[in-house]
Amino acid sequence: LILFQRTLAQVLEDGSNVTGAFSCMQTHVLAPNPGLQVDDIGTLGLPLSVREAAAFKACAEYAATANRDASANEKHCWEVEARKVHFGNNEWTTFIDATFRQVCDNFAICSKINKSRYEFRRLALYETGYRQRGDEGVFATVVVILPSKFSGGSVCVAHDNREETYDCSPGSLTNTTVLAWFDECTLEAQPLTGGFQLALHFDLIHTTETPQPSLSGQDCIVSRLRDIFSTWNSERGSSDTPKKIVCLLQDKHPGESLAHASLSGTDARSVLLLSNVGKLHGFRVGLATLICTERGLGELERGYYGDDDWIEGANDVSMVEVDDRDVAITRLVSLDGRLICASLEHDLKREAIPAHMLKLITAERPDKQIKVGCWSMSSTHSPLITSDAVFRRTVAVVWPQWAEFELVHGPYGFLDACKRLRACNNTQPTAEDSELVEGILARTDESTNEAVMESVCRVALLWDDFPLWLRTVKACDAEQSISAVGEENIYRAVSVFGFQQVRECLQRMLQRDPSDVDALQFLEDFKEWASEQDAPEQSATMNHWIAAQRTKRIASLRGPIERDYEALVKLIIEHGDADELESQVVPYLISSANKLVLAQCVNLLAGEGFTLKHLVDARARITGVLLATVHPNINFRPMLTSEEAADNEDLLELLQLYMKGCMAMDRHDLLSLAWPRLRDVSGLSRFEISSHVGHTLFPLISHVAEVAPAAYRPEVSALCETAVSYWLMTFADPGVPELTEKLVLSMLWAVSASKKTSLLGACIVPRFEEKADEVQLRILLDGLHTKRSTLGPNCDTLLLTLVKRWVVITEQPLSSPEAIGYVMSFDLPEACSFLFHTLLNPSVLDKAYVKNQLATLLRSICSSLAARKLSVSSSHFAPTLRAIMRQWAEKVMSPPPTHEAFRPLTVLAGWRCACKHCTPVRDFLMHSSEETWTGRIGRQNVNHVVAQLGNHAQSAAVWQGLPSRKNGEALGLEKDRSIVVASQWRHGQSTGLELLRAISRDEGELQAILGEDYHFIVASLEEPKHSAYAAPARAQSAQVARTVEARGLTSGGRKSQGTASNNGEQQKVRRGDTIAGPPAKRRKTAYNENDVIDLT
Repeated sequence: LILFQRTLAQVLEDGSNVTGAFSCMQTHVLAPNPGLQVDDIGTLGLPLSVREAAAFKACAEYAATANRDASANEKHCWEVEARKVHFGNNEWTTFIDATFRQVCDNFAICSKINKSRYEFRRLALYETGYRQRGDEGVFATVVVILPSKFSGGSVCVAHDNREETYDCSPGSLTNTTVLAWFDECTLEAQPLTGGFQLALHFDLIHTTETPQPSLSGQDCIVSRLRDIFSTWNSERGSSDTPKKIVCLLQDKHPGESLAHASLSGTDARSVLLLSNVGKLHGFRVGLATLICTERGLGELERGYYGDDDWIEGANDVSMVEVDDRDVAITRLVSLDGRLICASLEHDLKREAIPAHMLKLITAERPDKQIKVGCWSMSSTHSPLITSDAVFRRTVAVVWPQWAEFELVHGPYGFLDACKRLRACNNTQPTAEDSELVEGILARTDESTNEAVMESVCRVALLWDDFPLWLRTVKACDAEQSISAVGEENIYRAVSVFGFQQVRECLQRMLQRDPSDVDALQFLEDFKEWASEQDAPEQSATMNHWIAAQRTKRIASLRGPIERDYEALVKLIIEHGDADELESQVVPYLISSANKLVLAQCVNLLAGEGFTLKHLVDARARITGVLLATVHPNINFRPMLTSEEAADNEDLLELLQLYMKGCMAMDRHDLLSLAWPRLRDVSGLSRFEISSHVGHTLFPLISHVAEVAPAAYRPEVSALCETAVSYWLMTFADPGVPELTEKLVLSMLWAVSASKKTSLLGACIVPRFEEKADEVQLRILLDGLHTKRSTLGPNCDTLLLTLVKRWVVITEQPLSSPEAIGYVMSFDLPEACSFLFHTLLNPSVLDKAYVKNQLATLLRSICSSLAARKLSVSSSHFAPTLRAIMRQWAEKVMSPPPTHEAFRPLTVLAGWRCACKHCTPVRDFLMHSSEETWTGRIGRQNVNHVVAQLGNHAQSAAVWQGLPSRKNGEALGLEKDRSIVVASQWRHGQSTGLELLRAISRDEGELQAILGEDYHFIVASLEEPKHSAYAAPARAQSAQVARTVEARGLTSGGRKSQGTASNNGEQQKVRRGDTIAGPPAKRRKTAYNENDVIDLT
């Protein structure tokens, strides 16, 4: 992209003195009357009349008389020498001077350097049949065609593979037209077809010794520029290809009257060069105003302290700091000044020439400065203000026509335009509507075809514009299929435009549509729609056409896509006849479709929906032909044929459809050969037998059993029994395929469909009880549970048997939530009772078992019941919960400690320091069931904690300072045996209360579940009556502590140990050393009333 910008910028710089023009034409509606006077005639009135033309010919020189070998062209021309022609209007001379200056500008001829002048040669009258020609000996010719009525005579000027065609006849009665070209060009003109043409001929003459102006000097520039435009077009669609280029012009031009006529010098020539060459490649050039606004801090350069927002003079303020910059390109106009769009989106980093455009613009003086902020003083004592600096510059914008729509309407203009057309309700198009339509149609592609069809076809129908409707269909290539146009769109087009208008388009759609089904279905739908219309004659015409198109399409079937075969056969049967199906459709299917499609057609024809009288006789013949075609391709061991799973699946499906078709059509002859082939496993290994049964026989039985006629059900049941026996024979053998859920479900489907559920209790479940491991057992359990509703009433008994077996062999903890939830999922109370009985009666029922197993069991039962929204009061679960809580009371809570064991805890309740070092120590002593604790907390923190221990834990524990590499010193504690027992009992009490809450938070319900054991269980959780330590003491408020600096602390305990001193000696902890500061204010402990259980 940068290279592209540099190349174009270099071409524009090298071509700053050329315009790329080799000819030009200007039409003047308000040109002055020349006051034309001719010797021997007098004044010629304009526009020229027939009488004055005859007078002119009478005194003029006939061009053919000067040359006996004159061509036929010259016989239609009369000329008067320049010396005999005079102009009586002074304004005409001014007009001609301005005209020649404009021609020189168009040809990039500098009159001051070349001293070019024009010279009047002759006045000529041309009549019908004349062809314009060029003169020799001059470097450029200018012809001024005066007002006179004529037709024809268009001129084609060509040079270097470029050409321009000019038609001067429109408005020739009143217009004055100037036509100019270089002498290096070639002219080819059409003859005048009517009237007279009166023209003044001028020559542009070079009068200096400098090289004569010629086209050779600009041909190189034009060639380079054409290469750039060609490359730009060829890279359309690339993310690096710009949608436009913005070129900075040298001079500033007023935005209100901006047009090419307002430009001059290099700007005018560069814009003309881009326009003249760009139009050959589909590029347009426009002019716009770029406004750059910088906001920031400016320094006031002179003593101006006015209060007005406007700061006069460009030198008043110089920007010293730019905070923000806003760039806008406004009012894009064509070269003749017509507005194209009010604003233009841009990306000047990618689209600007020169690349540093903004830097160049802002380096100049701003066009306007506006004070927007407060005054202050700089370090140089110059006033500083917050201001806006506005820069305005004129730019030329170049864009390809394929990007014009997005340029004018924005990046989402296409979708917006489609939306606007969909909302249009005008019965006639406005100029804006027509512009939108043209822009949309010029940008159709595969991704937008649907939106274009929906919007443009809609307005074409609204405006009754069939050419537009047909053009839209072709632009979107919608004739490729019926679906691309849409049936509703077709019906509306026939209603609005008439069938005869749309007929050819419909025929092309039917011919190109790749789907036989879509084409035939449309014809049937169209026939039904036609019958509902109120135009009998048109309906008759359409019905005749529909019948012909249907016959034509069926005679040239293209082969249905495999997903369409059923719809195709249905259409033929429902709307055709048996002969058509038998003679045309079936032979084509046999020759083009695969055998799977043919087998599907057999089952379709054998279905109950097609037992129509006209089909009964032909159906047997057709299905017989199809089955005979399929039979040689049937593989009775499909899953053992190929290593490719997809191939095997197709072969299995073919076998299934073949068996169903044979049974539906009562083809006993074919079935008598199939049953033995299916049961035959001779020559197969045990692995192959297992694979054949699991992947072929079970799916086949499931597929055909439910649709098998009564006459063939015994054969299906026998096949199922054989398959089960083969499967059990190889079950659990090493090397056979692994048992999967899919295989078990397939087996259960087969057993259920063939009405052989007795096989489950007779052989399948006993075999699994004997041979299956935990994983296999669970797979069968899950399969039985899934098919429970289809396997009969004995399924629950079989499930109970297998669940009991799983409980016995599983390695999963039986008390876990997963195991409890799994057993509960079967909704078999007997299974739950078996599991609970197993857990409640272990070989060793001690305190550890109750705490580790039964407590977990209780939580698992309660969580599983809650997940299933079942009541804990159920007779299936309440006895188990009651038994667990009784064991907790007997094994964990008995015997309770004496009330003396709780005294140390009572003392500890007064320890209120809430620092992060005291809290874990206190929690360990009061609530943990562990006996020892070690914490690495640093020497200073150890001293603080030891001081607290000395005050509150004399009889609860012994402690000792320990060396620590990381933190300098650690603290070790060991509980007294009496407090260990009390702490463990209290921990058991807390867990017991938590278990009661897990059962129920309602006291009445809890009493109902625990029954007569309720009071015993609750009493076991009560503390000794003389204990001064109550439950609220466990939740005392924290005390904010201050770290003490005293180091020598002595314990008053009976087994005190000193802390480590700096010299390694043991120092004793003294009671009464400085400890934490005053206790914080006590706060009421927050608790949930539902968590409180009354133990009184």
